[in-house]
Amino acid sequence: MIGVLASCAGTSTTQLSPADRAALKGRIVAVARHDKTEPFMVMKSDIRFAGALLGAGEMFSQARNAGERMVSDYRISDPTGLVTSRLSSALARSTGAKPVTPAHAVTAKGEGTPAEIAATYPSSDYILDLRTTGWGMGTQKMNFRRYYVGHGSKLRLIETKTGRVVAEGFHSFEAGDEKEPGYEDLTGNGARFLKEELKNAGNDAEEYFKTEVLGI
Repeated sequence: MIGVLASCAGTSTTQLSPADRAALKGRIVAVARHDKTEPFMVMKSDIRFAGALLGAGEMFSQARNAGERMVSDYRISDPTGLVTSRLSSALARSTGAKPVTPAHAVTAKGEGTPAEIAATYPSSDYILDLRTTGWGMGTQKMNFRRYYVGHGSKLRLIETKTGRVVAEGFHSFEAGDEKEPGYEDLTGNGARFLKEELKNAGNDAEEYFKTEVLGI
């Protein structure tokens, strides 16, 4: 989906080890946030056709603009913020860590290296870094009248002093093949269907990161 789910497809899963889990007790875990976030992309059929005629750059520009309008018109929210909050609370309950939310954001380009993330929050012991790698909606490959919703996110738990990534994983969500919603289905009633799918994406990501990456 327009690069949404493929951007971190090569990320291998590193589950938090028992020793690192035990080391979290009483430690300060900064909950990272990024000043640059991924745009919501809307790949409609006419935008795909424009790409075929005018090139990929124009296609992505139009998809970004369409996404910005949809986010504004329907008040679409990225589920990653809520998932981050829930994960930090679950980590605290399970390990005894002390999550804090710093006022400043990561300014590094892209996702930022572990060293760049660590340098942003030097007073912490660990950093919980969850960011969206891409999200949006687009037409099915074989049926331009039907759409799917996609969301990708990447989690890293970083030891501040060493820059070591003690836990890491990538989650991707794609819905639409079975329900095969049309554009009007997704955007009708204040985009209720679209919002529900994004909520499902968040719930799925939360469960995956808790069980498969953090082991809590």
